[in-house]
Amino acid sequence: MDNIEIIPAVLETKFIKIQEKLKKLEPYFDKVQIDIGDGKFVSDKFGCIDKLREFKTKILIEVHLMTEKPWEDLEFLKNENIKKITFHYESFLRIPKKTRSFAINNLIKRIKEMGMKVGIAINPETGTGFIADYLERIDEVLLLSVVPGKQGQKFEEEVLSKVRLLRNIKEDLTVGVDGGISDKNIEKIIDTGINKAYIGSFLWKEGSLESLLRKLKIEQQT
Repeated sequence: MDNIEIIPAVLETKFIKIQEKLKKLEPYFDKVQIDIGDGKFVSDKFGCIDKLREFKTKILIEVHLMTEKPWEDLEFLKNENIKKITFHYESFLRIPKKTRSFAINNLIKRIKEMGMKVGIAINPETGTGFIADYLERIDEVLLLSVVPGKQGQKFEEEVLSKVRLLRNIKEDLTVGVDGGISDKNIEKIIDTGINKAYIGSFLWKEGSLESLLRKLKIEQQT
């Protein structure tokens, strides 16, 4: 796949559904993104954050926090399987500008002290300049190519122009894209030089997981 990494994204409201999907993914992937929504930052509540501490799986977990106060979520994420936490820049917009940078850097520091990697996500309407000062301290930028919180939305292609802008600031930056990805747009995404594609609803359409993976031209790991 031309050096792009495909990571499945799981967005579910019931814990048993998360478990079921991870079992299906285990033969094909070594990591998964679990989406967490609090019903405030996004309209729906999902991800069962209060149960992730005890969660056991063979797959490494990356958590995407679509929450109003991500700094309050960390206590629920102390699990050795969780290797990366991604939070939204937009979660800090209610904090005054003069203290916003301090609050963001403090959260980055706290996540790193937990032994995890750090990602910052930005919504489609958010410019790259808002996160420029944090790129040297984080491990990844996650570009949302849909409005966060719901699966099955149309891919917003103009988001891909942000990759060049981010790499102009930090040439070796790891960039991921999340939302509306399918076999119809994966080649265009690859052409931009994006490192990671997080795929949700496409992987759970009718038909077997194997056939959908073939459509994305992904070789099975087994």
